[in-house]
Amino acid sequence: MRIFICTDHAAFNPVGGASVVLAESEAEAGKLLDTMLRLRGLPDSGSHRYSLTEVAADRAQAVILRDGEY
Repeated sequence: MRIFICTDHAAFNPVGGASVVLAESEAEAGKLLDTMLRLRGLPDSGSHRYSLTEVAADRAQAVILRDGEY
């Protein structure tokens, strides 16, 4: 499995959404995230573009997804 993060998908508040997705590929990660967004009543990638970034899983690290600054 690979780890992908997204910090620019639609959300219910103006700060924006942030998600972590585990998937075999970036394409699968996008499909999984779209499904979860739709289940929550949020726009998916068809109406609100977002980006996925892969996080290396071969070393220890911390990734700040959202620090509240905008």
